[in-house]
Amino acid sequence: MTIRIGTRNSALAIWQAEHVQKALSPLPTEIVGISTKGDQDQNTPLHQLGQTGVFTKAIDQALLEGKVDIGVHSLKDYPTQIPEGLALIAVLERDEYHDVFIPSETPGDDFFVRDLLIASGSPRRRAQWLARYPNHRFTELRGNMHTRLERMAMMDGGIVSKAGLTRLGILPDKHITLDWMIPAPAQGIIAIVGRIDDIRIHETIRSVNHLPSFQAATIERDFMAEIEAGCAAPLGALAQFRGDHFRFSGILNSLDGRVSVRTEKQVSLNNWKEAGQNFAQHILKIGGREIMKTLRQP
Repeated sequence: MTIRIGTRNSALAIWQAEHVQKALSPLPTEIVGISTKGDQDQNTPLHQLGQTGVFTKAIDQALLEGKVDIGVHSLKDYPTQIPEGLALIAVLERDEYHDVFIPSETPGDDFFVRDLLIASGSPRRRAQWLARYPNHRFTELRGNMHTRLERMAMMDGGIVSKAGLTRLGILPDKHITLDWMIPAPAQGIIAIVGRIDDIRIHETIRSVNHLPSFQAATIERDFMAEIEAGCAAPLGALAQFRGDHFRFSGILNSLDGRVSVRTEKQVSLNNWKEAGQNFAQHILKIGGREIMKTLRQP
């Protein structure tokens, strides 16, 4: 039986689905493109669309209706509240997780001290950048990767995911990897979602699961869920596999970057399942709760 792979229609999403196809080879597969709300509205800032899952709900619905057998997603875009009847079956090995700055010109010694206009639609990227460069200003950035590169060239630069540009082979030579910026939870991880009761698919798909990446994603997503911060919150989390433990970095910022709380922790492989929730409780106690109250204000 052919496995039908549900995915968005963007070039990056198709690349991800084809990557899953290769992982499942030689099993017969078919890619089914699905239009999502996030694809249909390319102008409204994501945090203003008023709901979670703008890139995933249509694919989830197709799964529940039996139109596809699995859904492939960038896990950083997938809500921590998984719809009833569905489950995160597997993830592929984590790819590049860093963010990158793409300047419109080759930066000189005084480039970053200038009053720059930066393109980014991510509150997380904006907040961490403003914490370092408070004199800079931001403008929205939406669209596919090619559109984003064109728009960034009209500004002083922009911030995007390195993985997306690398996967499409369009990473500019003059990019600057932001190794100091903590990524979004599960950034750089491709996820495979299926129906809970589809035992055949579960048994097939689990063979491609990369356990350390799955564990890291769980820690990071549990951290976000416990803080009750959605995908649009200025929150970063990264769990890195270190052989016998995970090294965790987490951060929560105010929108303007002026206030932030950060934690650096280590957890053994025996305790990874509770780690994300524990780290979240710690960051809430050291100031995160006050930041979240401010973020929830209308």
